[in-house]
Amino acid sequence: MSDFNALFQSLKTAAEEYVVVNVKDHAKSVTTDTRAFLGDSKADLQKYTVQLEQGIITKEKFESLMLDMKDNFKLEAALQSGLSQIRADQIRSQIITIIMETAFRLLL
Repeated sequence: MSDFNALFQSLKTAAEEYVVVNVKDHAKSVTTDTRAFLGDSKADLQKYTVQLEQGIITKEKFESLMLDMKDNFKLEAALQSGLSQIRADQIRSQIITIIMETAFRLLL
């Protein structure tokens, strides 16, 4: 899949679907934070997915890079709206997992 925009849209859709189904009380703020994270991370996501698809990096290296990006995934609006830190960490981890699984499904 050489069309990054299609991949990015799939990542965004999968993450937003997770939020709607699993984060009912804070869905709006988590969606806002998720969109901000994806927007801020788009260049890195593009670079890493191209490298993964071309075999420049391994699946394990891609996972490591995604887990490193998790530190930049701030759920500030969600936390301000009353989401607990523990729940925010769970959501952050799940969305990073969704990004990885979607990339693997579409690229490998």
